[in-house]
Amino acid sequence: MIGLRGIFDNYNSYGILGTEIADGLIKAGLPIRCIAAIDPDYRDSDWNRTENPKLHDYWADPSEKLEKELVILPPDTACLQNSQIARRRVHFTMFESPRLCPSWITFENSCEAVIVPCEGNLIAFNSCGVNAQLFKVPLGYNPENTYYSPMNMQGPCVFGIGGRIHKVTDFRKGAERAVELFKRAFPGEENVLLDVKTLSCDEPCVNEHDSRVKLTRSFIAPEQMHEWYSGLTCYLSLSCSEGWGLMQFEAMVSGRPIISTNYMGVREFFIPENGYEIKGRYVRANVWPNSFEPGVWCEPEAEDVVKAMRRVYADRAEAERKGLASSKHVRGYTWSNTVEQIIDVLKRLEWV
Repeated sequence: MIGLRGIFDNYNSYGILGTEIADGLIKAGLPIRCIAAIDPDYRDSDWNRTENPKLHDYWADPSEKLEKELVILPPDTACLQNSQIARRRVHFTMFESPRLCPSWITFENSCEAVIVPCEGNLIAFNSCGVNAQLFKVPLGYNPENTYYSPMNMQGPCVFGIGGRIHKVTDFRKGAERAVELFKRAFPGEENVLLDVKTLSCDEPCVNEHDSRVKLTRSFIAPEQMHEWYSGLTCYLSLSCSEGWGLMQFEAMVSGRPIISTNYMGVREFFIPENGYEIKGRYVRANVWPNSFEPGVWCEPEAEDVVKAMRRVYADRAEAERKGLASSKHVRGYTWSNTVEQIIDVLKRLEWV
């Protein structure tokens, strides 16, 4: 029996990751028991739905002692639960910058293996002193929920940006900056929109005093997110770094090109000719204020962003072609592929 410790709300990125891996391992016939972990970032929020009904028959009995656990959690959350986790452990995780907190490194080295989704993490974890076996396994998408959809060539040109957006995370995600650059790119045009997708539990720092800027804070289930992606012309990524970049990736699956730097996680699936690559400059990462120094990340260059947005606006037929090429390129990265590679890791460890 293998314990699967994670967030199973099927909404935030780790919640989707945990749910899809659990579902895939169950379908593969592996004996698993799910252990719901509360993400401290979502405490007392509507999104902390730990007991996903999809996994109803697979919750671990509190009295059941498990010898092995696959832990699917952010490094800091995993450390907080260290004493509760089985002695034999594999950690599937990621991080946005190239330096790890020392306490995290200690936890990673207590694992039999560490799985990360991108080469940037593979190099960073190794360079920081993680001596556990390291494996790279990409994230995926559910073809039932996310699939190519023809672009609407009528009506306004719509840019979308999303993720956790509040005073801390927006240093990385860049939503407030997106509004600023959107207004710079389109000072007076009326047939263009910016849709900012975030969570209702966040207090966004986005200025809504422009009728062309829409703030979407309602809950959107994974099977409904496709409608949001389909309403876009282009996904605007002003993120300074991603461990993977699930929203950028899902936008591409849906046939929407992305505006992005080619750094860290997105390098795993972003082909610049299929989208709009922008330049970036390396600056001090601001992931964990007043904590450790997390190294550097890549801040998108403002003028390059403005030029890319103007290019999309001027030639939507080109955006449509790039979106189709993007969708074809990432088609093989399904959650089934992710689970198959996880099982390969577990076989190498002789867990299954």
